[in-house]
Amino acid sequence: MRTEQQTPLEPSERPTISANVLLLGYAGLLPPLGLILADWLLPSGPIQWGGIVGPYAAVIYSFLGGSWWAFAMKEDPPSTSLLVLAVSPPILALLTFFAGPQLQNILLAVLIAISPGADYLFKLKGLVPPWWMRLRFRLSMGLAALTVLAIYPSYFA
Repeated sequence: MRTEQQTPLEPSERPTISANVLLLGYAGLLPPLGLILADWLLPSGPIQWGGIVGPYAAVIYSFLGGSWWAFAMKEDPPSTSLLVLAVSPPILALLTFFAGPQLQNILLAVLIAISPGADYLFKLKGLVPPWWMRLRFRLSMGLAALTVLAIYPSYFA
């Protein structure tokens, strides 16, 4: 049982995230945001722009698996459980394509929202940068929210 009390880090003590990582990380939220705005602001046409958000989220979720694979490879030998965890995102993302587009978005949003839990396992083993969890949580919640938001205009079509 832990008896020492942990205090939150002061802003000056928090690990800094490089500007490039922040910029490129948040830039990954621009495509779904742009597609959703196109659905809301452009006149109705043959393309439902928000319908592209689900496949985009599937690609990003699959990419997370690649990141986890790289982190797992930092161990010698790599943990089998972490390797299995790392290959699960592309498989699960593929399976969501068998649901309808709205259900696909909901499933992907849930998978993306819970994905920082997997990142935490890598953090416990010291395999991720110190700033990783803070960035991943923000980006995951942003993409999960946008993925659900993308189905909203279709209810009014």
